[in-house]
Amino acid sequence: MQCYQIYRHAAAAAAASSGSWLLAGTAMEEQVTLTHQPAGQLEYRVTALNRAGESLPSNTVTVVL
Repeated sequence: MQCYQIYRHAAAAAAASSGSWLLAGTAMEEQVTLTHQPAGQLEYRVTALNRAGESLPSNTVTVVL
């Protein structure tokens, strides 16, 4: 495993388009603290990245900031 890619989008955007995910951060370990995230209801998902490419995304979690 080279790294994890963390993606986010506004929860309202989920119904509008599945292609609206933005890269929120990259982690080298299984834990990360994301700073400077926008306020509101957001959804996050994670992929793993290695020499073979990027994995399918994880389950989505919804948070309110």
